[in-house]
Amino acid sequence: MADLGFGVESLHLAKKGFWYSSEVEYVVAHGISSYLGDKKAVIGSAHFVLEDENISVTPAQQKQIDENINGYSAIYLAVGGELTG
Repeated sequence: MADLGFGVESLHLAKKGFWYSSEVEYVVAHGISSYLGDKKAVIGSAHFVLEDENISVTPAQQKQIDENINGYSAIYLAVGGELTG
């Protein structure tokens, strides 16, 4: 998975000082919600992450998403209220 410039490579969160959580909530038809240390982490559809969880996408992030989507559905990751992947 390529780093899309969101400040952290989503597959390497543990190396960045985050702790794993054993409490995971699967939100049917939306995604997954959990905690990494004391930071809430959500992963899933744009509707879930951006709308339901109220996460903002910067113009630069949206440009990178648009340039790399290649006809696929995007999965969004936010940690601590910020889009990270």
